[in-house]
Amino acid sequence: MIGTTKKIVAWLMDQDPCKRFEIKEHRSKRSLSANAYFHVLVGKIADVERVSANHVKNSLIRDCMYYQYDKDKIPTFETKAENLESMLDAEGIHVYPLGESYRDGCAYSKFCFLRGSHTYDTREMSHLIELTVAQAKDSGVETLTPRELKEMMERYDRNWKKHHPAEEE
Repeated sequence: MIGTTKKIVAWLMDQDPCKRFEIKEHRSKRSLSANAYFHVLVGKIADVERVSANHVKNSLIRDCMYYQYDKDKIPTFETKAENLESMLDAEGIHVYPLGESYRDGCAYSKFCFLRGSHTYDTREMSHLIELTVAQAKDSGVETLTPRELKEMMERYDRNWKKHHPAEEE
């Protein structure tokens, strides 16, 4: 069930008291049209710039800088500096380089984790789309018109608000 606190409590009061329930905050997925559009542009930019789609996607995610938190902390890790490029272009993991250190004659790169675009809310996804459209235009890739972009993000926002009524107040 998805609903406000009052609706959920009322519903729970009508349930068998011996049953067990798991309650977690509902977070809507961003609109598929915005997500699909992001990936289409990433592919076109990658083709024009002759780099991998992962390279383009991870670069844009780094530009957004939405950290992956673990219990209110930003996890970091180190790897040998020679792995820097492969970490920046990895599939399924998004990292931001924090710098290098040297130990025992070896160079190490330190990274923090960034959230993947699949976790973005309306504001975050809108920011990602804006950055992607700007890069697409710089690369000569055709994009939606400003009106089409606005309509797509308005649909996204309506969908978000529909599933997050408490956040509107």
